[in-house]
Amino acid sequence: MINKVFILAIILFCHACSGQKEKEINTVTKSEKMRKFDIENFKKTWNKGGAFFLLSDGSKVEQYESDNGFDEYIKKPAPSFLSEYNTYYKEGNLKSSTTTFSNVAVGKYFEYDKNEKIISEKNEDTKFKKIKYTDILDFLKKNHHVDLKTGKGWYLDNGEPAIEVHFNETNSLWTIRSAKGIVTHSKNSPSGQGLKANFYYEIDGNSGKVLKD
Repeated sequence: MINKVFILAIILFCHACSGQKEKEINTVTKSEKMRKFDIENFKKTWNKGGAFFLLSDGSKVEQYESDNGFDEYIKKPAPSFLSEYNTYYKEGNLKSSTTTFSNVAVGKYFEYDKNEKIISEKNEDTKFKKIKYTDILDFLKKNHHVDLKTGKGWYLDNGEPAIEVHFNETNSLWTIRSAKGIVTHSKNSPSGQGLKANFYYEIDGNSGKVLKD
């Protein structure tokens, strides 16, 4: 009986440690997003409407000033297919942060007050049904549009996106198109009109069925 009690105590202790570790990991993840906007560097590098520069890891940064503060886009280098979109208060404190897959928000979204406290948190992945953004990447690989190991095909030679992806939460419809090419018409296109694209796909996010290609 004593042995059983002892074993149970150990299990409860380990479970408590595991929970504390998970809590610490989540805290670290959130605190990593508590960055400051470098206003002085923005002013120094500002050119033709915004600041544009590269980070040491090859990420392409675009920064713009708005009426409410600053907007920042960070495009990760290949083979990553994800980017970051951050907004900042006029004082430079982080206001919101989200990860994007082309034009689709994925992962966790955080919003902060001016005192750097989290006031809103959302799991963007809950809006997806059967088909997730990783399935879209597999689809693009299968159709020879991108190389998942090198990232080739995701960006044009000038660094601009070669592929645009949209997700409609109302009907769970994924739309995928190339950034350049011939005009393709569809009522479900993101702009509601003809799009210029070498390829255009519509995928049912519930079933995974390709509705248009």
